[in-house]
This record gives sequence, structure tokens and C-alpha cells, in this order.
Amino acid sequence: MMRSSVLLILFLLFSASYALGDTQDNFNITIDVIAPPSDFTLSLTPSATVQINWTKNIAADTTLIRRKPDSYPTSITDGDFVYNSTGETYIDGDVVSGNTYYYRAWSYNATFNLWSTYTGSYILVQIPALFDIKDIVILNGIIPDLSIMCIVENTGGSDSDITVSWQLSRVDTGFILDSGADTFAVPAGSEKIYCITPSTTYVGLCSISFTGGNASASKTFTTSTIAAPPSGGAGKPPLYTVDSDGDGLTDAEEKNYGTDPYKKDTDGDGYNDYDEIKIYGTDPLNPYDYPKKAFPVILFIIPVFGLFLIVLLAKNNKKKRNTG
Repeated sequence: MMRSSVLLILFLLFSASYALGDTQDNFNITIDVIAPPSDFTLSLTPSATVQINWTKNIAADTTLIRRKPDSYPTSITDGDFVYNSTGETYIDGDVVSGNTYYYRAWSYNATFNLWSTYTGSYILVQIPALFDIKDIVILNGIIPDLSIMCIVENTGGSDSDITVSWQLSRVDTGFILDSGADTFAVPAGSEKIYCITPSTTYVGLCSISFTGGNASASKTFTTSTIAAPPSGGAGKPPLYTVDSDGDGLTDAEEKNYGTDPYKKDTDGDGYNDYDEIKIYGTDPLNPYDYPKKAFPVILFIIPVFGLFLIVLLAKNNKKKRNTG
């Protein structure tokens, strides 16, 4: 009986040892492979640094991130060190605008000293678009033909679209007379002229405001129904009624087109600025782009017809001589 009990105990110990060993072997197999971080994304911040986001692998203790300009890091020691900790987001500020950076990330399990394969992405670092709205000009303040322009400038390093909203309102009551919005592209480091034509029948002191891209600007002016509205500040009439050179374009329009408000023919090609812009569609700032006058057809027809008559008379005279 005792012998049977001893044998039973030995069998149970052997079975438990075998089971534990088998469990340990299975555990080793499951941790031999660790996945890299997932959802690895790169984005630019307003200050032109790189925002990195990822999801840490459940079996990882830390995430290692390295980068290189122009090509991916080839290993966990290649390239520049960026990050190695337990988080899931990081801002890399050690970058230079104008360069493309390639990032790779690895998961690491410290218990078993295991590295994952890599994941990665790349990004072009540029100074983001930075907008300014300025130089509001009332091209025409006479209703119903209101015309207003402003300059939208992108002083940043990236081409970008901007949505500019505008609002025309009464100054005395704040009542909105008209409003609208447009979306357009402004290349990096450049300006774009934005013109609007508000619709209103109100005559009096108004305010026009433009907003967009974290920029804004506004201007007050007086609408009118006559060609010679009351004078502006310092006894001077509003800019949209003055035509200093008498070429048909107001000084405000000349400012818009870039022509000289005190010179009828800015480029000196013999055609005044109004004709080139409003009639012929040529460039008033380019002396080599001017209206090409058609050669008068009559000057061609008269000599041809005269030559035809001479030939005809000559033939008739010859025929008369032959018959005579």
C-alpha cells in the first residue's frame, strides 16, 4: 500500500513538472516575436516641428524612434536618435525647414531583450502658411456698383488655400448689408488681389471687413449715389472718385492695376492705360504688349484696283490697235 502511494506521488510530480515545462515552452514561443508600433503618423505643427503619434505594442516596454534626412535608418543604431520611452506621442523640434526626414520606429521588450521589426514614414518640413490681409482699397463706392479690393499675403513657406470671408455693414447700427466668402490658393511668399462687389442700396457710412487664415482687416467708407460724393478727410475726395491723370481710370483702379495714377500712358507705348485695360486687354505695364491696329484694308484695295484698271485699259487699247 505504501509502495503504491509513493508511486502515485512520483507520477503526480512528474506530470506537474511536464505540464509546467510545456507551459514554459509555449510561453517562450509566443514572445519570440513582437510587433512594431502601429498607427505611426507624422504631421507638421504651426511652428514647423514634427508631431509624431503611434500606438505602442501591448508586449513592448518602450518605443525607439530614429530618423535620417533623405533616407530611412537601416537599424536601431543608424541615423539620429529621436525618442526611446513608454509614451505614444512626441514632438521632434530638432528639424530644419526645407528638408525631408525619414522616421522609423521599433518596439522593445526589456524582459526578454526582444526588438520588433520597424515601421516608418517620412515628411517634408516647411514653414506653414502664414496669412496677412492688408491694403483695402475702395475701387468704387457708388451704389449699385460697389467694388472693393484687398491684398491677401502668404508670408509662410508653404503653398496653401485660404477661405476669406467678408462682411459689409452699417457703422451706426452694425446691421449687415451683404456678406460672402471665397476660397483660393496663395503660393508661399506671394500676394493675391482679392476683389468683391457687395450689393446694397444703403447710402451712408459703412464698414467692410475681411477675415481668414487667422488674419483680419477692415475699413470704413461712405457709399453714395452720385459721381462726386462728399469729400473725404482733410478736404480730399475719396480715392475711388479721383482720376488724377484723366485717362478714365480712377486713382484707386490705377493702384489695383499697378499703373501710374499721374500718367495716362504708364508704359509709353502710345495707348493710354484705360484703353489697354478696358478695351484691348493688353498689358499697360509692358511697352511691347500694345493693341495691334489692323492694316487699313482700303489702303490695300485702292492700289490693287488701280493696277487692275491699268491692265484692263492696256488690253482694250491693244485690242483696238489690232482691229484698226
